[in-house]
Amino acid sequence: MSAIEFLPLMVANMPLKGRHLIEASAGTGKTFNITRIYLRLLLERKLTVQQILVMTFTKDATEELRGRIDQFLRTTLNEWEELILSDDFFTEIAKITPSNEVKALLKRALLFLDEAAIYTIHGFCKTVLSQHAFATGTAFNANLEAQQHDIITLAIEDWYRTLSIKEPDTFALVSEFWLTPQAFSQQFSRLIGYREPIEVKEPSDEIAQFCQLAMQAHSDLITAQPFLFEQLVDAKPAKEQESRTLEFTQLLDWLKACSDNYEYSQETMPTSFFNGRRFGRSKVKEQLVEIFSTVNLVKKRKDSLLSDIRKLYALKAITSGLANINENVVEQKRQQKMLSFDDLIQSLADTLTDSSAEPLIRTLTAQYPFALVDEFQDTDQDQYRILNALYQDQENTGLVMIGDPKQAIYGFRGGDIFTYMAARKAATYRWRMNTNWRSTKAMITGYNRLFYGNALSGQAKAVFGFGIDYSVVDASPNPRSSILNCEKALNFIHFPTEDDKPVTQSFRQSMANWCANKIISLLKEQPELRAQDIALLVRDGAEAQEIKQALKQAGLSSVYLSDRTNLWHSEETQHLIPLLKGILNPESDRYFCSAMANPLLAISPSEYYKIRGDDLQWQQYKQLFIDLKAIWVSQGFVTMALKLMHTLIAIKGHESERSLTNLLHLFELLQAKSQQLRQPDELLHWLEQQYQQELPDQETELRLESEENLIKIVTQHGAKGLEYPVVFIPFSTRAKNPLRFGTKNIQAITYHDENEHARVTLSADEQALTAMANEAYAESIRLLYVAVTRAEQHCFVLTTSFDKYHLSPLGKTLMLSANDDLLNAITQLAHEQPNEITVTVVEDILVEHYQQKQLDVKNAEVAKFKGNIERDWWLTSFTALNRNLRDVGVSQPERNDDPLNSQSELPNQALNVDHQGLLRFALTKGAVAGNLLHDILEHASFKEPNWSVDCQWPLNKYGALPDGFEQNHLYDWLDDIVGTPLIEQQTIDNFSLSTIDNSRCLKEVEFYFPLERVSTKALTSFLLNHRKQQCQVHLMPEIQRQLYLPAFKSLKGMMHGFIDLVFEHQGKYYVCDYKSTHLGNDFSDYLPSALLGDIQRHHYDLQYLIYAVALHRHLKKQLPNYHPDQHFGGILYLYLRGMQPEQGTSGVFYTSISSLLLTQLDSLFDSQFVELGVNT
Repeated sequence: MSAIEFLPLMVANMPLKGRHLIEASAGTGKTFNITRIYLRLLLERKLTVQQILVMTFTKDATEELRGRIDQFLRTTLNEWEELILSDDFFTEIAKITPSNEVKALLKRALLFLDEAAIYTIHGFCKTVLSQHAFATGTAFNANLEAQQHDIITLAIEDWYRTLSIKEPDTFALVSEFWLTPQAFSQQFSRLIGYREPIEVKEPSDEIAQFCQLAMQAHSDLITAQPFLFEQLVDAKPAKEQESRTLEFTQLLDWLKACSDNYEYSQETMPTSFFNGRRFGRSKVKEQLVEIFSTVNLVKKRKDSLLSDIRKLYALKAITSGLANINENVVEQKRQQKMLSFDDLIQSLADTLTDSSAEPLIRTLTAQYPFALVDEFQDTDQDQYRILNALYQDQENTGLVMIGDPKQAIYGFRGGDIFTYMAARKAATYRWRMNTNWRSTKAMITGYNRLFYGNALSGQAKAVFGFGIDYSVVDASPNPRSSILNCEKALNFIHFPTEDDKPVTQSFRQSMANWCANKIISLLKEQPELRAQDIALLVRDGAEAQEIKQALKQAGLSSVYLSDRTNLWHSEETQHLIPLLKGILNPESDRYFCSAMANPLLAISPSEYYKIRGDDLQWQQYKQLFIDLKAIWVSQGFVTMALKLMHTLIAIKGHESERSLTNLLHLFELLQAKSQQLRQPDELLHWLEQQYQQELPDQETELRLESEENLIKIVTQHGAKGLEYPVVFIPFSTRAKNPLRFGTKNIQAITYHDENEHARVTLSADEQALTAMANEAYAESIRLLYVAVTRAEQHCFVLTTSFDKYHLSPLGKTLMLSANDDLLNAITQLAHEQPNEITVTVVEDILVEHYQQKQLDVKNAEVAKFKGNIERDWWLTSFTALNRNLRDVGVSQPERNDDPLNSQSELPNQALNVDHQGLLRFALTKGAVAGNLLHDILEHASFKEPNWSVDCQWPLNKYGALPDGFEQNHLYDWLDDIVGTPLIEQQTIDNFSLSTIDNSRCLKEVEFYFPLERVSTKALTSFLLNHRKQQCQVHLMPEIQRQLYLPAFKSLKGMMHGFIDLVFEHQGKYYVCDYKSTHLGNDFSDYLPSALLGDIQRHHYDLQYLIYAVALHRHLKKQLPNYHPDQHFGGILYLYLRGMQPEQGTSGVFYTSISSLLLTQLDSLFDSQFVELGVNT
């Protein structure tokens, strides 16, 4: 019987105030009752959805809760009249709340459900800290970061560097045990941010204990000397008596010296006198062993004594170092205005438990008078501090904590079962949900017996420990039936040992093979069973790999749903790096040969040898690599990657879907990073860095391949909240040492003392080690409970006598000691519950192979495509037209001044002529200058520029200014650009970029518009006519130049492009484009007539006509009563090098576009153009 009384949950009658704790065993319908409590709060307490705080611990869980609440409220609203007659819960509500009021309240709730206060605990803390920034002292612009790995790593490295310089002796001591920052991080990183005292034994205490031990050994020998001499000396010949007496005296002297000075322990210890071989057959052996026990302890301790003392001094330095690192991390996060998830919780907990927090607490409880907390068993101490502060003794407030202590399995994340037990003790009301609605009756009975610890007719035993009792779970009145009629519910599969020797861990593969064989048998014999109904629950990635290998060998397809492997450490990343190196360095034989032998290319050794011997074929491959490099440089990473995927990469084998998923994920991440790292070499270097570093990041976890109709492999932690018809637990008797991580002992020992206070020590004694181990073993029992209760119908638990099986999850559940027989223990379970539990002993394991069901393809026909592909449909752009290309795909913003037909401007060519001391004329020609200026103008505010900020990133990105020039020269030039008048007739009005507010302009405007069989002949004719008119307007001779337009007859598809700037001024809308073209070193070189000549040479007039159509069509759709003459302002081409306010409109080309011309253009691109032969 539980020390704390629980009542069966009656959700219709429970008080809607005070602190409630609801213990909900697996499968008992937590969410079902959460939705009902939520409904009562809406209808009885008249709370809004914004006032009912619902919290759980994952984003997925919050979305599921939101969906379930939404569905339940809608069902209640739509079926209210029927529900109050058929369901007692609704009948009770109807007695309190009239139907018309119910419907009004439900409609209000559904209307505002998107604003419902349903959060993760971190989401709630973030909301409070941001909404009440003044009260909580939180920075307004703080950034939430899930990972703080980089900051912690830098802080550790910084401490190591500082220590090596300022305290070299201490550094030598620390590095003796933790040589590198990485070694330090592996042992102590989880203590970074830990705010409680960290205990370390004083070296002086260690010395004193050893000296005391030596003194005690000396005293024991003196006291027992008569007996020792009687047994070991007196009966010997005189010469040997003399020798042994001397040995005894030497031993006493050595012990006395050690008790006076511990360093003497490093002198040779005289051990002959208490050598066990001298009394191995003595009748008083046990007495002698007892007398020498203290001496043997001294002998055992002396060898490691000095090293242990040095380690204690090092650990003292570590505790100081952790404080230093913590301060550094806090300061770095403060400077970067960054908060981690833990910071959110700690900050709010500290604020609410401060003596001055009462006003904020009243505000928050008024905002959230009632809270529902799901999965409460996963709460840590800080999270409970928040809830306790808000809902302790606050009038008209309520807190419902729902959880199951038997499922508290997240200790490694900070989940604290002791916090749960404290909350349970402090609760006003305690309820229990004890009916399982999802499993069969036999399955429920089976796991009841396993975790009850005794026959179900007897008294329950404390299987779970720590005050967690087990209450027998009832089956639902209408339990589901089994789909496997030939199997019991709980099946123990035992593998016997030979000669009672412990089974080695290598036997796990045989157990995995048995699982595969059993699954094959079930799928063959049970037609209703599908692969997706089966789950194998493992404890770690190593177990998962063994299971996956066995299933693969048996021909069974599976998916590992809990794979948290980092993508950067996958084989695909390992292979992609040398392949990309080969693409970037095709001229290097070393890189090219390595790439050709890359597994991703699937070229066999024989094929490679053949290609290597064929010079033509070898050069063809090399040219392909050269082409890929060119695509990467000119069109970006993803274009090259897709080309690479289609032309070279060949993925074969059983894991082809996994490899394809990883590669596409890699391409996605690299493409995203390429927006920041434009140069291919930079991107490749970054990829190599990721491959070499340990960077846990959710974004780079391996993505799942398709899981449809596949056997599931899931970690037991990951399976929590899930359910499967058939569950396998393959390695239930594998014991893990909780005091070791991998092959190393854990240095930081965390445990709870007898007062249930959390403690951390770096120099644990046996009591602390035992306490930590016991807490870990108890959690392993809870983890087994979670695993077994995932089974709806059948569970197969595999057992064998692994080393220390009594410390395994099943061994601890069965309360076995080291000498207890495992088979007898599980047989006893089956004997007590023969209808639900069975034990099968497996002698031989044969590897079987499963033949997947194949479709009947005897009469199958290849599908025939009957659609119509428009072969003449293209995505084109000005660039494509200008270069006489039919299709170049999606265009990029036009930033490189096209040197087509112009030899005067070579890309990236520095100017060596007289530039009059002006940066504008000295700046490098070509794409670099264009990109620099475009990036600055794209992000700057014309009206209130901050050039130092606007220029910082572009200058870092595109390089330094020419020698002799500083950033101030660039700022002056930019001031000239935004201050230059744009239209000559409006210079008095000071119409310049500086008058354009950001709210009245769009930058880098991307557009598409359809092309309906546009006649290239008509387009050419139109452009020539337009040019004649432009030459007449600007009083310059007509330029006789061949147009470089496509040779085919018509264009069909979509026109695509980017306009640098679209802005509105005095009700008119203008198209504006920037040009960094160098036309000369004098402002007279940038007069409108010179600009018109350059525009026509490079077909920019075609470009602005296309832009005009795009803006015209947009304005027609967006502006009511749009008319071109009233709203279309015209075209501005800004030659940035020539813009200077004192030179008037130098560098500015402006042309108006009449409504007639716009109408003709619009018709032309709609294939309805009729040449009117009038002045346009």
